[in-house]
Amino acid sequence: MRLIRWAAYLASLGAGTALGVWLVLSFASHSSGVTVPQVVGLSDDQARFQAERQGLIFQVETERYDLAIPRGRVASQNPDAGMAVKRGQTLRVVISKGLDSVTVPEWRGVGLSQAQVHAQQAGLKITNITYMRSALPPQVVIAQAPAPGSVVARDSETCLLVSAGAPTYVFVTPDFSGVRLETAQRLLGSYGIQTGPTRTRTVRGAEGTVLAQSPQPGYPLDRNQIVQLVVSSQ
Repeated sequence: MRLIRWAAYLASLGAGTALGVWLVLSFASHSSGVTVPQVVGLSDDQARFQAERQGLIFQVETERYDLAIPRGRVASQNPDAGMAVKRGQTLRVVISKGLDSVTVPEWRGVGLSQAQVHAQQAGLKITNITYMRSALPPQVVIAQAPAPGSVVARDSETCLLVSAGAPTYVFVTPDFSGVRLETAQRLLGSYGIQTGPTRTRTVRGAEGTVLAQSPQPGYPLDRNQIVQLVVSSQ
């Protein structure tokens, strides 16, 4: 009955107008949204059938080893199931190559280059390397994920935290004007900073007090620098 009513309506509009309405309705029908089916766990043929039934283009992107999904079945999909997309969009899937597990080696305390060789030999991929300051020498692995001894699928991605060397401490140079030389040396020595050689200047006043310094007060100062002090003498 609905089709008959539409036909009568189009006829009443006239041939030209009816054709335009028909094209609009046809375009709307073909461009309407569809819901992405769940194809993870299905075989290649089953997944293709479900995708094409919804008006989607089915595409296999690659294959990978997977501990949970049997060989020949869909391990992951993009877009995810349940999403609303336009008809004609591509549904990309990854097909499982089945179970092929490896045990993650211990890389903590090992040099980065050596860890990369071990990973390749074990069938793993190091995809993320993050650096941080530590007491370990530069380029030595501090931590890893997954943890050593974990059983994962071959070709799994692993992440490493690598030492960037010892931390760099920066201090603000104090103002030593009028301070006794021994006090200034003791304060700087407590932070591992050396002084000297100390110069003297003959002035009236207390002997052995700081008259000038380099770097100046307030300047950044690290442990590799030496503070020069000018001290009063009689």
